[in-house]
Amino acid sequence: MDIHALLERADAYKAAAGIADDTTVSYRVFSDTKKLAALRQGADITVRRFNAAMAWFDENWPARSEGS
Repeated sequence: MDIHALLERADAYKAAAGIADDTTVSYRVFSDTKKLAALRQGADITVRRFNAAMAWFDENWPARSEGS
């Protein structure tokens, strides 16, 4: 797994949660509205922060509605 996997998960989360922008997800995951944008532009994060972000997605994934 790498940053690309984290960005794919962020994009899937945005779609599942009906969120249009990175800033909301970035704040929820990192408490930093600019972190996802920085990662998309080549920034890096520590392994600990990466693991915490992936765990956040696992713990906070939107529930599926009965119709989906």
